[in-house]
Amino acid sequence: MVVSKEFKEAVQEKDILKVRIMLKDSLLIDRSFMTFEELVNYAQKSGLDVWIDSSDDPVEKVKKQWTIDLMNDELTLLISDFTEERVDYIKQIIREIYPEEKKVENRGKRFSRVVVDDNNVSFGKIQNKIVILSRIGLVRRNENGEKILLRENLKEVNKIVKEIEEEFSKMGYSEKEAIFKFRKLKYYSNAYEEIQDQISKLSRLKINNKNLGKIKQITREIKEKISEIESKK
Repeated sequence: MVVSKEFKEAVQEKDILKVRIMLKDSLLIDRSFMTFEELVNYAQKSGLDVWIDSSDDPVEKVKKQWTIDLMNDELTLLISDFTEERVDYIKQIIREIYPEEKKVENRGKRFSRVVVDDNNVSFGKIQNKIVILSRIGLVRRNENGEKILLRENLKEVNKIVKEIEEEFSKMGYSEKEAIFKFRKLKYYSNAYEEIQDQISKLSRLKINNKNLGKIKQITREIKEKISEIESKK
């Protein structure tokens, strides 16, 4: 397997969050887990230790029957608890949920291809982006207690919410048209803080079919608020 340029850059920049997210994604995309092992080996050889010591905090394991919701929950937990024990547990869950393999002909050779629900891949990607959003600050205070608005961070938020909307489009998700409006605000600082509040709400939502409407609503509200800020410049 050829390690992607994006993964190499994340390792080089020591961006442990991004590296772990990409490793997590590989578990679901390649159920043979060969990609995961190769990416871990690349990171380790490059001097980036991806693991957290789990000796003092064993993983709480749910007995079968395992579900897709459980798998998504465990994949989300993996980002902040990246232990070998949790990875092994998640591998067992994925094998249980996606046992089917299709044999594919390729130039006279037979190999296995994992059958994975595209929507669940999108769920994982949406969760990743929400995790990243939750770590972006939009307002801070200087030594005098004055609010500093982080405009560059707002651009990053805008980029990520657009990527979340793209994932909804890939899933073919639709809902009844509705209008979601923010309160009319006098100051940009309040607008930034309201976006931060919406991101906090987003980060607390469980990624499943039941909450898709709420997630799409909040991302739309964030995008609309950013557009409102941009229009007033």
